[in-house]
Amino acid sequence: MKTFKESFRPMDEPKYDQSIQARQKKADDAKKKEKKKAVVEAKDAGEYDQEGDMVMAQLRTIIYHAQELHDQLSKNDNLPEWVQSKITLAQDYVQTACDYMYSQKTVEEESVNELSSDLLARYKEKAGMAATAADKAGKYDLGHKRFKGIMKATFKQFDNDSKK
Repeated sequence: MKTFKESFRPMDEPKYDQSIQARQKKADDAKKKEKKKAVVEAKDAGEYDQEGDMVMAQLRTIIYHAQELHDQLSKNDNLPEWVQSKITLAQDYVQTACDYMYSQKTVEEESVNELSSDLLARYKEKAGMAATAADKAGKYDLGHKRFKGIMKATFKQFDNDSKK
């Protein structure tokens, strides 16, 4: 007699194994992405998987219906309370999502711009050695490029110090 597990198979074994492997790979990829990103808040690895296209379609629908409502109304119209409430909620939800996305973009930009003074100092030291070697080899353009990088790093250090 077959066990329940043996008798209940949603698909044949090779496809089932491939499905499990695909899910494991997706989970592993998500973990790798999480390690690479500076995570501001705890997020599910599978929660964010390129839903931009879907959200853009939803926003187009919102825009369409909002324009329809706008065109149907005049300043002197009286609306039922439940309609006013739904419009208020919709405006609040969209505005909250917009504010969140804006704050995430700002945080990401700040994390890119926030280089520690220690890291900048190490860069300047290595770039100085590379500039000297390039000049000795007659590669003056490369030496000049390295020097410009040293100057940028120095200015960034000054900015970091002024923020403290």
